[in-house]
Amino acid sequence: MMLGKKFSVAFISLLMVLALAGCGKTGESEAEKLVKEACKIPDSYKKVDYQVDDKNGISYLDFKAKNMLGMEIPGRAYFKITKDRIVGIDTDGIERNVLDDFYKNAPTQFAECVSSYKFLKKNHYAENFDLKFFLERYKELKYENDNFFSWKMVAKDSIKANDIIKKYNDAYKTAPEIVKKYFSEPMQYFKINLTGSYMGGWSANAERTDEYPEQ
Repeated sequence: MMLGKKFSVAFISLLMVLALAGCGKTGESEAEKLVKEACKIPDSYKKVDYQVDDKNGISYLDFKAKNMLGMEIPGRAYFKITKDRIVGIDTDGIERNVLDDFYKNAPTQFAECVSSYKFLKKNHYAENFDLKFFLERYKELKYENDNFFSWKMVAKDSIKANDIIKKYNDAYKTAPEIVKKYFSEPMQYFKINLTGSYMGGWSANAERTDEYPEQ
């Protein structure tokens, strides 16, 4: 049996991989077994619906189960189906409307879309503290005689800022088109040009560029 991806839906978390038995709807009994065993209170599991797209090798299981507080919570588990096994797809943290969009309009890329979406969301430049801090100092830059060390510090920190931006930009450019619409377009890089020294005279300017500045 091959290892699969970690899967998490509200109150369940497991490695979801199981060989197909070939009974009923493709993967239905296996999906139920995996989800039920992963619930915090297995005996509270209730199946609501199971839908499978045999053509595109994907399915989902709607269910209800109680969490550790005894509250019954609805959940949906997605699966990738191959010739001889069913594998759970980790969709934790992705909004239901987004998942519905992927399932309906990009079924053959569903797992790829989920992975791409999670990566972009985690690495979005707008949520990065280091980049936010850099931007605050960048906006305050003024070309004045006593600002040499401010420019020097911003020039140094621009390397890390550009690396943060590049990580997001590269992922965005290779993401499925259906994923891109949920995220901001690539951000321009920062190129800080500083020459000279504090004692010997210096000059500086800053520019934004679409190309990653080689440091």
